[in-house]
This record gives sequence, C-alpha cells and structure tokens, in this order.
Amino acid sequence: MKFHNDLSLTDDLERKLLQQALLEQNQLRPFLALKNLFLRLFGKTNKA
Repeated sequence: MKFHNDLSLTDDLERKLLQQALLEQNQLRPFLALKNLFLRLFGKTNKA
C-alpha cells in the first residue's frame, strides 16, 4: 500500500501552504497601512 507515501506528501504540502500563509501575513503593506491611517484620522470626522 502507498498510503504512507500519500500521507507524507500531504504533510509536506500542508507545511508549504502554512509557511506561505505565514510569510504573506507578515509582509509589510505600506499602502494598506496608509489607507488605514487615513480612515482612522478622517473617517471619524464625518460622524456628528
């Protein structure tokens, strides 16, 4: 049976996907940070 080989491939794929997700999560996004800053600064001024 090749069940064990399939399982190791799945584990390897899962590790790679988790590593990629963590790298993407930790990337700096300067434009998104600026957008959030402007929303915090000017988004609340419209509420009276």
